Amino acid sequence: MKKLIKLSVIAVFLFSAIQLSAKEQVSINRIVIFGDSLSDTGKMYKKTKGWLPSSPPYYTGRFSDGPVWVDYIKEAFQKKAIDLTIINESEGGATAAAYEKESYNPTYQVINNLEHEVEQFLEHDKFQTSDLVIIWAGANDYVTNNWRDTDRVMLAIDRTISQALIGGAAQVLVINIPKLNITPFSIYYDNTQSADLENVSTKHNQELIRLMSTRNPDKVRLFDVASELKEIIQNASSLGFTNIDQACYTKGYIWRPFIKGKSKQFAHSESLIQYDYYDWRTEPKKMEELNRYELQELFENDPSFSENPMLHDALPSQQQMSFQQRDSFNRNSGSKLKDDESTMARSIDIAGNAPDSCDGYLFWDKVHPTTAAHKVLADRLYSFFEQHYTLH
Repeated sequence: MKKLIKLSVIAVFLFSAIQLSAKEQVSINRIVIFGDSLSDTGKMYKKTKGWLPSSPPYYTGRFSDGPVWVDYIKEAFQKKAIDLTIINESEGGATAAAYEKESYNPTYQVINNLEHEVEQFLEHDKFQTSDLVIIWAGANDYVTNNWRDTDRVMLAIDRTISQALIGGAAQVLVINIPKLNITPFSIYYDNTQSADLENVSTKHNQELIRLMSTRNPDKVRLFDVASELKEIIQNASSLGFTNIDQACYTKGYIWRPFIKGKSKQFAHSESLIQYDYYDWRTEPKKMEELNRYELQELFENDPSFSENPMLHDALPSQQQMSFQQRDSFNRNSGSKLKDDESTMARSIDIAGNAPDSCDGYLFWDKVHPTTAAHKVLADRLYSFFEQHYTLH
């Protein structure tokens, strides 16, 4: 009898463990990502027709010297023959909060944010019951735009979580931010805000934990990238990193996805290209609606770009072709220079040379990790996926 009771207790325990495991393992066959340059795999690059980020030295459409964590996650799925779709709405420079609602500063009328990214996603798609929605944003609010209101950032993240769940998504994964004072930008280029950046990123992560406590833990989880990065730095040598605080590529980068400016004429010798990328009487053009000449004029002459020290050295510069070269091209091709994309590409000289090697570096530029660092983070994130989700 005692044996039977003992066996029954063991059976109940095993059944409960199986039930708990089944409860924790959620079936996922699509991942939808909202975020900034740490996750961007080409959305902004496509909008700017290949102008930004400059490539080389940046890896096509990525703010790094190679693939970013999203690419490595996708590669891991493919290796294991997991047929899982990734939809990535992340854009370089995006903030969590929508500051155009709080400030008359023109910058906040044009910059992208979580709310806009969700709107852009819903324009062509909708959330599904097998979706894992990943939200990783906030750093640009504090570093790029110098806001310190973590409550506003939390509200933006919380709203995005609600939109995903109410829209029908199965799961939401929120990623916190590392201590912002550990970046080369904070250490070597502008250390006046180092303590402030450390405090605001610590507060952000504490507030995020409190936010998570208000959500159903079976549906909304937190990935602690701050702790992961801290551990990577502590064990840098064993992971192949020999330089943890300097930028391999010493030019920085800041992004503005929607731009306003003045109506101008952009001249190429005998060819005048008329355009108006901003008119006070109309809505501003979206970045993808500008042609390459308009983009060049914008990047090189708009003060928000040309006078920004972090952005200036990462921009491509248009090299003027001589009249003879231009005339020769027009005669031989039978078309106008302004209409030929390939010739425009040949006349572009990328500002900032790519380093010979970034082996051993944790940071690619002043604020973005190297592809090697992205790979380590992707491996850890993938292990988190395997622990909490069933991937199809």
